[in-house]
Amino acid sequence: MNFISHFSLDRFHPDSEYLVGVCIPDLLSIYNRKLRIKHLSHHLHFPLPLQKFYQGIVRHYDTDKIFHTCEFFERECNVVSADLRKMFPDGSAKRSFFVAHVLIEILIDKILIEEDNQLVRDFYFHLHKIGAVRITEMTQAFLDTPASTFSGFLQKFLDNEYLYHYESYEYIIFVLKRIVGRVGIEETAYMDTPVFLEYLREFEKKIKPEIGELFVFLHKNLPKPE
Repeated sequence: MNFISHFSLDRFHPDSEYLVGVCIPDLLSIYNRKLRIKHLSHHLHFPLPLQKFYQGIVRHYDTDKIFHTCEFFERECNVVSADLRKMFPDGSAKRSFFVAHVLIEILIDKILIEEDNQLVRDFYFHLHKIGAVRITEMTQAFLDTPASTFSGFLQKFLDNEYLYHYESYEYIIFVLKRIVGRVGIEETAYMDTPVFLEYLREFEKKIKPEIGELFVFLHKNLPKPE
């Protein structure tokens, strides 16, 4: 799942630290995908804001575990992966299952944003409220490796507010190409073709009616947030 999907599950949680923590693993992945949050059993000894922040991080990983093993995600990843291989039989759609994984997560965010643009405003509200410097300080408490430039990265992320552009298919393709490029998938020219764009439009129409049921499933299977 991506930023808005994670955020939407707990958007009415009263603690901004918790809600920022929910989003931190995705932000870290963009900043440096090799960085990992430490799993700490003693986190309750931290001050309350850090406790809430860490609880949000745990919530993120719990949600991903359920989502990535649910019937909807596994089924649609297989469908998109197979479709890409059929549409581009020259083999240009490298690592099609991974591309499908990323594409589905981005499109779910797109659908959620289109249905309720207040989600994006609320998302950025909580990040701005805590601020890049404080978010970096809290994140660093759970990292083994220094992330000295993370604050600058976060500030740029906050200044650009690029999630507002998720309603554009052209921007969705741009983001998709950047994400797959970070894992070494360089052959992405097929994503600029009309046939790929049309596929995105049709696939979004296909899954849109299922998103409400998907989030009901997630809420049902996740523990209540602390």
